Amino acid sequence: MSEDALPLEGIRVVDFSEFVAAPVVAKFFADWGADVVKVEKFEGDVWRFMGASYKMPCQPDENPLFDMEHLNKKFLALNLKTDKGRDVMQRLLSEADIFVTNYRMEALKRLNLSYKDLEPTCPKLIFAHL
Repeated sequence: MSEDALPLEGIRVVDFSEFVAAPVVAKFFADWGADVVKVEKFEGDVWRFMGASYKMPCQPDENPLFDMEHLNKKFLALNLKTDKGRDVMQRLLSEADIFVTNYRMEALKRLNLSYKDLEPTCPKLIFAHL
């Protein structure tokens, strides 16, 4: 590791979370050099639309409420209710080091994204559920 390298360079994180706490955890990983991919539904993370409720800008090119939690991340929209969406997510997770989520456990089970579902195919994956 070079002297200029960030401490988490080379770490891959899949961020499958909404609202504040879990997305901020993934943002910290990104800030420290991890490659973070945020997976969201096609409609977008609900926090993309909350700025107006707080009398903040909420435009495609100006959305500080959403941006503060998601700086330095890459974004991918998937429909996890389809085979294709689940296949892409499985591929992402098989190459990831950390999975950050705050979805309810029952929802994760329905999507085959619980720890028990992922452990056989992604044994090195750190499962961070907040």
